[in-house]
Amino acid sequence: AMEAGTVQSASHDATGGWNVMVRGVDNNLYYYAHLDQAPTVRAGQPIGRGTQLGVVGDSGNARGTGTHLHIGIGPAIQTGTGARGGTGTANATAMLRAALEAELAGAGR
Repeated sequence: AMEAGTVQSASHDATGGWNVMVRGVDNNLYYYAHLDQAPTVRAGQPIGRGTQLGVVGDSGNARGTGTHLHIGIGPAIQTGTGARGGTGTANATAMLRAALEAELAGAGR
């Protein structure tokens, strides 16, 4: 897990395959999709940053595309199978850059 929080769902569907949705302590949603098998966490479970959620795979509509992890981050996650499906509703690059800068500042760099 990229952020501590509470597991909102740990399930399977035709699009994301085996997937996990976490509401982070920063109030953003973190969506992890296309896992290889059932997630190792369950809905309602509090988790820490770095918790293993499952094993990377190519389940759902990614079957046969190669092993990878689909990540969506934002205040909400867009649904659907198009180019924006499973992505966050905010600028994830800017969010990650700000998080990295905060982490580096906290480390005294």
